[in-house]
Amino acid sequence: MVDRVIKIGERFGVPTALLAVGLWFLHSACVSIHSTLLVPIVKSHVEFLESTSQTLHEIDQTQQQQATILGEISLGQRAIQSALSGDPKTGGLESWQ
Repeated sequence: MVDRVIKIGERFGVPTALLAVGLWFLHSACVSIHSTLLVPIVKSHVEFLESTSQTLHEIDQTQQQQATILGEISLGQRAIQSALSGDPKTGGLESWQ
């Protein structure tokens, strides 16, 4: 590596050789940051998104069950109101007033 820098310095000048060394250190730093910082952050973010997706799917199923149960309760309440009022059209609202 040092021989290459010296050859670059002799051929293109010292500023170019220093720039090459600086870029090499920058490259090494970027590779190090990628493997130690970015990869774990992305991995944890993907896990978070997967758990959020799973939770939203469970919430969707629960809401569908609730909607079905509320529909059944509504039908039962209408049947009770009709039975109490004796008139299926009014739904028993007049008897409560």
